[in-house]
Amino acid sequence: MKSLRNQMTSTLLIGQFVVLVSCGSVLYLYVHHTLVMRFDDNLLVTARTFAAMSEKGDEEDEDGFPERASTIAETGEHVTDTGDFDSEFSEAKLAEFQPSPHAEYYQVWEEDGEVISRSPSLGVADLHIPGALGGDHQFFDLILPDGRRGRAVSLVFELRVETAGDGVGKNEVKGLRAEHLVVVIARSRENVDRDLEILLTGLLFVGALLVTCTVILVRWTVSRGLQPLDAVAQQAKAIDVRNLSDRFPTQSLPVELLPISQRLNELLQRLESSFRRENRFTSDVAHELRTPIAELRALTEVGLRSMGDPIEPEELAFYFQDALAIATQMESLCTTLLALARCESDQQRVDYSQSDVVAIVKEAWRAFEKEAYNKELIVNFVLPVVTILETDRALLTAIVSNLLSNAVTYTPAGGRIAVTVTDGEKQPLLSISNQNDELTNEDLTHIFEPFWRKDRSRTDSSHLGVGFAVVAAFSELLGMKVSVELPQPDQFNVSITTRAVITHLPRPNS
Repeated sequence: MKSLRNQMTSTLLIGQFVVLVSCGSVLYLYVHHTLVMRFDDNLLVTARTFAAMSEKGDEEDEDGFPERASTIAETGEHVTDTGDFDSEFSEAKLAEFQPSPHAEYYQVWEEDGEVISRSPSLGVADLHIPGALGGDHQFFDLILPDGRRGRAVSLVFELRVETAGDGVGKNEVKGLRAEHLVVVIARSRENVDRDLEILLTGLLFVGALLVTCTVILVRWTVSRGLQPLDAVAQQAKAIDVRNLSDRFPTQSLPVELLPISQRLNELLQRLESSFRRENRFTSDVAHELRTPIAELRALTEVGLRSMGDPIEPEELAFYFQDALAIATQMESLCTTLLALARCESDQQRVDYSQSDVVAIVKEAWRAFEKEAYNKELIVNFVLPVVTILETDRALLTAIVSNLLSNAVTYTPAGGRIAVTVTDGEKQPLLSISNQNDELTNEDLTHIFEPFWRKDRSRTDSSHLGVGFAVVAAFSELLGMKVSVELPQPDQFNVSITTRAVITHLPRPNS
C-alpha cells in the first residue's frame, strides 16, 4: 500500500539530493575553471615575457659585443644573424628556473626540432612539444622531470635576424630573416590541485552535513505537515452510525485540507439525512402495514369463528370484499415502494417516446371526475390542442395521476382547481393549483418525504402519503423539475418544468 508520508519524504529527499549535487558540481567546476584559467594566464605571461627577452647572434660589433636579434614584438633594432640563442632569463638566473624541489622549467626549439636552450632546472631531461599546436600557444598537462604533476604552455614566436650584405656603412641593412622558435614553460600545479582537493573535501563534508540535516528536517516537516490529516483520519475512524451528527473542524485546518473537511461534512450531512429518512421510512412502512394487517387478521378471526354458523352469501361477499380491498392497498403500497427503491438505485427503466401531455392529463382526469363531481369542485383546464414531449409515457402518467389525486383529495368541497399545460419553454409545462387551508410554508419542506401527511390525515387509509415522493423520483428520472409553493395562504400550487417540448398548438380555455 502506498504511503503518502513515505512518498513525500522520498520525493523531497531525492529532489534535495539532486539540487545539492548539481549546485556542488557547478561550484566545483566553476572554481576549477577559474583556478586553471588563472594558472594558464600566468604561464602565458611568463612565456611571452621569455619570447620578448630572447636574442640570437655571434657577430661582434665595433665595440666587441655580439649583435642582438629581436622578436616581432620589438621594433627599430635589428642585428645580424651570426650566433647563438640567448635570453635574459638565463642571464638573470631566475631562482624559479634553478634546480630545486619547487623548480620551474623552460625549453626552446628551432623549427627543425633542435633544442637551442633549456632551463638549468632541467639538467639532462627534456620537456616535450604537443603533437599539434593550435594557434600561437597551447596549454597541456604533463609529468615534470622530477615526477610532479605539472602544466605547461607552448608558445610559437618569431625571431627576426638581420643578415650581412654588400652595402656601404656598417649600419646599412642588407637583409632580414625571421626564425620560428617554440618555447615551453612548465611548472608544478600542486598548489592548484591542493586548492581543488580542499574545495572538494569541503564540498563533500558540507554536502554530507546538508544531506543529514535535510533528512531530519524533511521527515520532521512532513510529519508536522501531515498532523492535521492524521487528526482528520482519527476523527473519521471514530465516526459510525451512532454519531453521524459529528462534524469535522473547519476553523483550525490548513487551507489545503479545508475543502476535504467541508466535503466530508457535507457527506456526513447527507448520510445523517439518509439514515433519518431510512429510520422514518421503516417506521412509516410499519405504521402503514400495521392497520391493514390488523384489519385482515380481524376479518380472518371473525370468519373462523363463524365457520360453524350458517353464513349468508351477502355476508360472505362482504368479508371477501374487505379482504380484497386490504390486499389491494398493501399491493399498491409494495408497488410504490419498489418503484421508489428502483429510482434510488438507478434501476428504474425509462422508455422514451413522443407523448402528448394534453392527452395524458385528460386520460388521468377520468379517474377523478366522479370524486370531483361529488365534492362539487370547480375545475378549470387551460390546455392547448397538443403538446408533444419526448418522455416516458407511463412515468409521466403516474406523475400526473398523483398530482390530480392530491388536488382532488385535499381541496375542500366546493373549492377550485386549475390545471394548465404550456409549451414548457418560458413557463412550467404542467401547473396544478388548488385551494388548501391546511398547509404552511414549513410543511412544504417535508412534502416530498415518503409517508409524510398532516396528522389529521393519518386515519385516511386510502392515501399512503407517498404520492409526492413518487412525483419527485419520476420527475428526476425524466429530467424534469417539480416545485411547490403557497402563492396565497389558502392556495397550494405545484408545477413541473422541462425543456423537451417538441410541438405546441394553442387552444382556448375549456
